[in-house]
Amino acid sequence: MDQLICHQSHQCNLPFLKSLSQDGSYCRAQALASAWTKPPLGFLKVNVDGAWSESLKSGEVGVVVRHEHGNFVAASTKTFEHVSSPLLIEAFAVREGLLLAVQWGLHNIIIKSDSFQIVFALQKGPLNSSLIGHIVEDSYAMIYVITRASIIHTRHQHNEAVHCLARFALTNPCEYLSKSLPTFSWMFYSL
Repeated sequence: MDQLICHQSHQCNLPFLKSLSQDGSYCRAQALASAWTKPPLGFLKVNVDGAWSESLKSGEVGVVVRHEHGNFVAASTKTFEHVSSPLLIEAFAVREGLLLAVQWGLHNIIIKSDSFQIVFALQKGPLNSSLIGHIVEDSYAMIYVITRASIIHTRHQHNEAVHCLARFALTNPCEYLSKSLPTFSWMFYSL
């Protein structure tokens, strides 16, 4: 079991590979086949994704940060309860990626999300009266706090590592933040 630093000063055992699918192979195979690309020189890439449970009305977001050489910088997950839609959890995922960047003082970042609606809403501007409007406005404000930040849509298969992280966290709730490479490092080095 992997030991990760968990939010609220407790540790959480994460049998990560086993929980990805029945035999642990789905996400690994998908991640290995993924066409993740490195960010430009001097930039960090922050991949974000959300996983939503309709029956529980809750979701998890995952964030994976890698530098210009593609190496792992950090990863985090966060739980959100009372979430009414998958679009809402995707909006939370982008906001959490930006919040992590602001809290750590990261600059020159590219946020990548596979939610076209969220990316489009952020590229349009802060005036958004939809269900996700307040989250979009929070995210939009954070983009301007970060020097050289952009948000770009990516295909789902290019976001596989963070998708697996969010999906895992949905079935094994534990909020964590780690600046050290977890032992399931194949996910971070193979993309």
